[in-house]
Amino acid sequence: MTIAPERPSRASRTAGGWAIGLAIAAVVLVALAWIGVGILALLDAIEAGDLEAFGWVLMAGLFLSMLVLPFAVILGVVAIVLAAWARRFVVLGVGVVSVIAAVVLLIQLVSSIG
Repeated sequence: MTIAPERPSRASRTAGGWAIGLAIAAVVLVALAWIGVGILALLDAIEAGDLEAFGWVLMAGLFLSMLVLPFAVILGVVAIVLAAWARRFVVLGVGVVSVIAAVVLLIQLVSSIG
């Protein structure tokens, strides 16, 4: 006689779906922040020419990064909690990596400003 494995509850499956969505959102936000940092690095590499013309791009990259990273951390933490509850360990790993990347980028940006 075999015992069928216990089927996850509906709430657990719903939490797993939300965890996947939030982890993807956190990864997208971290990618947007990397784009902002890339814009900053590109503008720092330009030594010749008038930097005032690129000032708005510089500010847009900085603003994008600083605006997006706190939301990436929040979404990543919520995804971690939901994934742990739903026992979705791959999503849990994605959430952890996105939170670590967002925190490292945020620290780097804050230290470069100050």
